[in-house]
Amino acid sequence: LVERMGKKSFSKVLLAMAAGNGLIFCCGLVWLSKFVGPSSAVLLGFVPFIAGDIIKLFVAAKALKALRFLSP
Repeated sequence: LVERMGKKSFSKVLLAMAAGNGLIFCCGLVWLSKFVGPSSAVLLGFVPFIAGDIIKLFVAAKALKALRFLSP
């Protein structure tokens, strides 16, 4: 996604990483809901991990900026 964007900005990279992370969460929640039900799947497979993943997205985007991957 990022390589097709043209100019690579912090917000675009963050959005692309969030989209990928969201897709992974969706697939995992669908799979988990087959075993524990949809509401329990959200409580067990999404809620405990979302704060850490948001922090991870920002740290990764900042690291890319520090490594000069992003356009100025």
